[in-house]
Amino acid sequence: MNFLKILFKKIYWKIAKKIGFVVLLRDERPSIHSDELKLYKTITGDYYLPKYAYQDVIRGEIIKNRIFDKEVFDLSKKFIKPDSVVLDAGANYGQMSILFSKLFPNILVYSFEASIFTFNILSKNAELNSKNIKTINCVLSNSNGEEYLKKPSLKKYGTYGSEVVEFSSDEKNRYDKKTLIKKIDDFIFEKKVSFMKVDVEGWDLKVLEGSLKTIEQNQMPIIFEYAPEYQEKMNYSFDDYVNFFKNLNYKFLTTKNNNFLVIPKEYS
Repeated sequence: MNFLKILFKKIYWKIAKKIGFVVLLRDERPSIHSDELKLYKTITGDYYLPKYAYQDVIRGEIIKNRIFDKEVFDLSKKFIKPDSVVLDAGANYGQMSILFSKLFPNILVYSFEASIFTFNILSKNAELNSKNIKTINCVLSNSNGEEYLKKPSLKKYGTYGSEVVEFSSDEKNRYDKKTLIKKIDDFIFEKKVSFMKVDVEGWDLKVLEGSLKTIEQNQMPIIFEYAPEYQEKMNYSFDDYVNFFKNLNYKFLTTKNNNFLVIPKEYS
């Protein structure tokens, strides 16, 4: 039975490759790290994506004409205002930044991504789809500096979207150049910030702590991800988020799949 299954898969992929399309069956091929990209034209935009990252969940949703984390986008667009700045911390391939940039003609999206590999893809996609996106390659945190980042690995998750920020002293598995570590408070924004999205695989609290002045000045709604699996490694608990926003006089409005929306108590 296993032999027949393997044989069927081999025949299927051979035929699919020859005729130039993939039948909508579940792709069970393992992800392979490669710099080779492929351009996909979708209803949300045109995207360069890793060609062989078959198990990359974000890539998979995009090429299926879906919005990854659609509930996050649906919540966000209720609060984003015309002629404002939107902060996208952890932009990955750029789908959310691109969608934000199209909500109003005079929106300006600051799109942050730490991984050099993913950032290069993000920059291509931003340039391809919108003039209203500024892409920045840095690790957002609560302090400044520079460090060598560990190169992405597909062995654990099969996706670049689940990579936690890790520094490395091993020359074999790190990038050749150091990546800047910056606070959001280091940036000067041209317009009022109307919304902030944070999704950085366990690094969210550090990003928020480095945004304290920006939050106090702009009083914008924020959606962030709380990932319990990183709690021990990052040495924090959900109570730390609660206390952080309590001190800012923010309230928790709603939650969707570990994503929490907070707004100022006096928000209007």
